[in-house]
Amino acid sequence: MLTVQGRHLGKLDPTLYLSEEGEELYDIPPGHLGRIWFTVAYSRSSELLTVTIHKARNLRQCSLAGGASFCITGAEQVGTPNEDCLVQDFRVKIFLEQSERKYHMTTVKKQMVNPNFNEQFSFQVAAYGISQQALRLQVLGYDKRRRCRLIGYTSFSLASLDTASSENVELRTFRDIQLDTEDEISVCRHDEGAHPVTVPRRLRREKEEKTA
Repeated sequence: MLTVQGRHLGKLDPTLYLSEEGEELYDIPPGHLGRIWFTVAYSRSSELLTVTIHKARNLRQCSLAGGASFCITGAEQVGTPNEDCLVQDFRVKIFLEQSERKYHMTTVKKQMVNPNFNEQFSFQVAAYGISQQALRLQVLGYDKRRRCRLIGYTSFSLASLDTASSENVELRTFRDIQLDTEDEISVCRHDEGAHPVTVPRRLRREKEEKTA
């Protein structure tokens, strides 16, 4: 069962820090893509949504050579690795699902499947519509050739925040990363300002068949 920790801004909860020490110890199921921890805070007076990306653990490594021909996740291993094409650098893209063009990106953590980010980002969100909004986190992976793959995503409904009964609310939680339903491949440059260009795999196959 998923557990979350919530508290008012400015108040310390000692039990929270005790629970963080052992939260990374969990059973890794087959096909696991990784888990990400983050905090969402909202201020009604300033209408400011603040998202802190803490860390990710057990991120999946995949080869970009010929699609996902090689993957490592936990103790699971399929195929033969190509070191130049193996995804081993990761970053997180953060945006509201209703306005993807306004997004933030963490820094790239190189050669880490268990990266610590501890980076904070802000969005302006009107109080009257916050319960209809959802936050999306996308995990992007890069290989040595600076090619990028969308590893997976997770969503967080802002309706989970109790903004009606409190002026300021903060919630720390985690989510497991999921495969994208449209099975997208991300292609992007390996720099801080890059915006991933996503191409559905089915469309890419159609294009390859036409040019064959």
